[in-house]
Amino acid sequence: MNKIIILLAGGAIGALLRYLIAESVPNTTFPWSVLLINALGCYFIGLFWQASEITHFSSDMKIFIFIGLFGAFTTFSAYALETVELVRTGQSFLALLNFMLNNLIGVLMVLTGLITTKAAVFMIRMIADLLTH
Repeated sequence: MNKIIILLAGGAIGALLRYLIAESVPNTTFPWSVLLINALGCYFIGLFWQASEITHFSSDMKIFIFIGLFGAFTTFSAYALETVELVRTGQSFLALLNFMLNNLIGVLMVLTGLITTKAAVFMIRMIADLLTH
């Protein structure tokens, strides 16, 4: 039961963050808010995944972050639906653009998250070494 509560807490926070971001970014004919949410979700999942490998997150923490928080935050299903709707409404160019940008930016943001965490850990270790010598 404890793991379910952890999952639900992460999901509630992820859904709330997704809603707040989606409401703050106006959608025109292109679903910009979904692209932004997917990009942020990909960046932060990369960042937290790298952090989890370095610091060995507990299984509860992994459930909270990766299944709950990011499961509710990222909007891949909304992205897929909006891409299909763009095709169905005759906006094939925007559908292709949406597909390409979400996938390319998503992969790049995961890599950026991984690199950011590695760089931060490197800098922290360098500073710690300087302070101890």
